[in-house]
Amino acid sequence: MKAARGVQAINTAWALAEEAEVSFVPAAFKRGTIEFYGLKGRSPYIRPLSRCLGPFNSQLFFLWRALPLVRACEIVFTRHLKTAWWLCKLKALHHRPVVYEAHEIFAQKGEKLSREREVFFRSSGLVFISKGLRQAVERKFAPPSHVPRTVIPSGTKLISVDLVKHHRPVQEIVYLGTFRYPWKGEDLLLEVASRLPPNLRLKIYGDPPSRNLPGVVYAGYVVPGQIGRVLCQAQIAIFPISSRQEIARHYTSPMKLLDYMAAGCAIVASDLPSVREIVSEKEALLVPPDDPEAFVAGIQKLASGQRLRFSLAQAAHRRARDFTWEKRAQKLYNFLQEVVS
Repeated sequence: MKAARGVQAINTAWALAEEAEVSFVPAAFKRGTIEFYGLKGRSPYIRPLSRCLGPFNSQLFFLWRALPLVRACEIVFTRHLKTAWWLCKLKALHHRPVVYEAHEIFAQKGEKLSREREVFFRSSGLVFISKGLRQAVERKFAPPSHVPRTVIPSGTKLISVDLVKHHRPVQEIVYLGTFRYPWKGEDLLLEVASRLPPNLRLKIYGDPPSRNLPGVVYAGYVVPGQIGRVLCQAQIAIFPISSRQEIARHYTSPMKLLDYMAAGCAIVASDLPSVREIVSEKEALLVPPDDPEAFVAGIQKLASGQRLRFSLAQAAHRRARDFTWEKRAQKLYNFLQEVVS
């Protein structure tokens, strides 16, 4: 569960366990997972169930084994489309409300439109991670008005930060994350790195990019439980997602951006609707997406402007309080209570 979906799922389950009795049913749960994610507090009941039936990977086999757990629960919550679809299909066997959390529109990636429509129509409640995604789903699928729905963004771990770090001269610009998807902005990031002045360098934590550049520091993968420790020393962080795909423009609720905020970084970010759901000009320097010159100018502006850097970082850290995993769990718990009432 190194990917963002794993980080979000396990942190949500852990925070939700502070509000209610929670059974967390992943396909796998390895020894050391709690330390890997830096999880603290009350633990949910963890029941890993493999999807493998001999050499085959079967979602239906996974759900069939999970049915006793489903029947024992008051409500079922999932962010996995096929799981939600099967749970809706098998309602006669478990008689439990099913709440689906949408993170994208899979029909745009070639998945069956009918399956996704059925989930939006037959779920007992719908959670969206952004307003833009909710609006897109309502336009494309028009779920019945009686199905409760809400928007609950992703979360982060708020850490104690000494903003005195912004009084020091800036030498590094930080990027944290993967380049697995083109809309994450790898090409833009590397173009920006090639244009930085000699006194500034880019430091990348996470998967290495597809090509090496002189002057770029590749710091390697950081386990989720150590992200706060790494970022708390960072002064300027870059969030270069592209505007070329709908998921970046409107659907995403970026944990990377939230982690930067929680660590008190001064942020240069693509000016997109999805980003503006999280921050405004008070918390980040927003620049035109896919424009390397604008990003370089923004970085230089922050690097030379200590007062602006400090002001943005302070406001971003304050704003991050609204996006903790605990706040997310409280909103989710209240919505699930509404569904079952």
